[in-house]
Amino acid sequence: MKRIVITSCTLLVVSALIAVGVAAEQQYSRQMIEEGFNTFVENGGNIAGVSFGMKPRGGAVVATVNDVAAQVKAYSQSAAFRQKWAEYAQRNIPQKPMPMLTLAQLRMQSNGPSSSDVDKQFQQAMDNIKNLPPDMQAKVKAQMEQVRAQMKAKQGEKPQVDDATLLQGEKARYARDQQKYEEALKMAPPMDPNVAIKKALQNALAETAGVDYSAPLRGHQFVNPAYERKPEPWKMAYRVGRNGTEAARAFAQKWLAELK
Repeated sequence: MKRIVITSCTLLVVSALIAVGVAAEQQYSRQMIEEGFNTFVENGGNIAGVSFGMKPRGGAVVATVNDVAAQVKAYSQSAAFRQKWAEYAQRNIPQKPMPMLTLAQLRMQSNGPSSSDVDKQFQQAMDNIKNLPPDMQAKVKAQMEQVRAQMKAKQGEKPQVDDATLLQGEKARYARDQQKYEEALKMAPPMDPNVAIKKALQNALAETAGVDYSAPLRGHQFVNPAYERKPEPWKMAYRVGRNGTEAARAFAQKWLAELK
């Protein structure tokens, strides 16, 4: 059950604790409960990575569900959570696309330096060795001439891309990057933590709705094949049981109404 608290949504975290008939504070530290809530909100209320098992035993205490849920709600309004959320949202702001390169940059990137660029670089290098002794100048000049010849030879071997093709490719690249950026913005976490909490609660309620708590099992499998195809959040709500899950759902619905 401890795995459920750490990796799943707070609604069912609370329910899972109660379904085994123990008080949360006796089994889980305040830090673990808070980390569970952080994960719940960051994941948008989704439940993942919980293996399917048998229904938990009865003995749910609704009062304890509400007590733990109230602790979670209080934490959600604390400066500590607000700071954690601000840092998380800031880390997940998508990067803007790289600006379009200039034609000169595209030419250099695709075609390498032009003959005139090579000549300019050679001339600048020659100017920098004017103060060297004549014999040293001659050696350096010979080496530079060799490098210059190699650069021009490589340039002749490489197919040159015309300016129109370079610009067309760069415009297409920028358009793709811009589209990805806009899509990432839509998926980015909101800066307002209350908006994130609202979204997580809505999703958790949707994923745990309509559970048939009386559905029979054959071993660890549902007799009804349609139930076996249900997503993990639905199966987790089933394992927790009616009392714990519905108490948590009621608390979430009330909390959600307050956030409107």
